[in-house]
Amino acid sequence: MRPMREGNLERRDVALLHVLMRDSRATEQQVSGITGMPSGEVANRKEAMVEAGVIRSFTTKPSLTSLGAISVLVYGKSRLSTLEEAKDHLISNDRVAWAALSGAGRLYVALHLPDEKEKDAQLRKLEGEAMLLRPTAAVRDLFSSQTGSYDYDQLEWGIIRSLSKDSRKPVEDIARELGGTVEEVDGHLGRMMQNSLLDFSIEFDPNQCANPMCLFHMETIDLYALEDRVRMVMERNAPALLFFNTYSNVRQLMTTMAIPQDFEDLRSIMRSLRGEGGFGYVEANPILSSCLMDTWRDKMVIERSGPARRKR
Repeated sequence: MRPMREGNLERRDVALLHVLMRDSRATEQQVSGITGMPSGEVANRKEAMVEAGVIRSFTTKPSLTSLGAISVLVYGKSRLSTLEEAKDHLISNDRVAWAALSGAGRLYVALHLPDEKEKDAQLRKLEGEAMLLRPTAAVRDLFSSQTGSYDYDQLEWGIIRSLSKDSRKPVEDIARELGGTVEEVDGHLGRMMQNSLLDFSIEFDPNQCANPMCLFHMETIDLYALEDRVRMVMERNAPALLFFNTYSNVRQLMTTMAIPQDFEDLRSIMRSLRGEGGFGYVEANPILSSCLMDTWRDKMVIERSGPARRKR
């Protein structure tokens, strides 16, 4: 087993990314149970991706739904020709969570907005900052059992801050850092996890691997049994398709991000999606470069957590 040969993510690496993007706090034994990889291989592949810079950190954030926030995918042709230019223009906008440049000059931006009421103003602001021409703005469906905003207490904010750059940190280390008891920290963390209040993920940098990356747009002409159809498509193309997203204000739009092995694999995914009867069209948008950016959510964790409580 040689993980990440010549900078290329193998299928088993991508399968591991699948799990870590959804739960980066999962133990190697839990990941092994999901992927079928031995625990030792999970550890080796994870370490190789960290060393290569593909995984920059294991992150924890309060979920968008727990904060009453929304996520908006904005895309369109931009006069900015490089991602570096886009970052320079967007770096001061703490609503921008992700930006990517695709072929033919299309720029993608993910906005995380604390209040839906600011959507129109933020879209106008982004259109100017990113020099976008008649952009599309699609509000992503966020599926969660949490309803309404959650009122985190200071200990919970402290736990989130402690885990913000290393979601794998043991409860004992968090308690020591915050000056609380293990039982107290474990209880609060357990409740937050049980109520889907936390996003355990990774800071993934696809620019550090050789695989092509592609964002597919699909038009869903048949909404009947859509969930079953998506599950079948993901299984057929596993593990290359990372996720499917739907949008509340553009009901027929669906997107999926793919990390194929090579361009032949990409063509195979394209044929699979086009062969699926429920899509009116399938459009492939190769991602040339992308980046994650800190937002108001990251600042909130620092501001609300206050100073660490240490035992004397």
